[in-house]
Amino acid sequence: YGSWDDSMSSVTHLIPKPPQKDLVKLFTHADKILRFKARFANPKPEDTDRIFVVSFFLQDDCLAIHEPPQRNLGIVTGRFLEKAVHMNQVTGQLFKAEDLLPGNMIKVYNHEFE
Repeated sequence: YGSWDDSMSSVTHLIPKPPQKDLVKLFTHADKILRFKARFANPKPEDTDRIFVVSFFLQDDCLAIHEPPQRNLGIVTGRFLEKAVHMNQVTGQLFKAEDLLPGNMIKVYNHEFE
């Protein structure tokens, strides 16, 4: 249950090696987070009022989705998607900062956001 790089190194190597981190990227983009508001692209009637905050961490390309509390929504809010490296189902590759431009659709675990 390691990171994406840990899993891929065990697939490509018979004896897995620890993944190398990009230290230049880690230090130049330390504590830089891109945050966007999002909502479901094709919501069910009960999900039309739900608002999400998509956070992309530039230092390690991790993505997290959080639902802030709203009054009288009737749904338990909080963490929707845990911070980790996730696959973009639209492109079939890992998320990059370019995938999160305003107006783009993202799809994570069969949930489409706009």
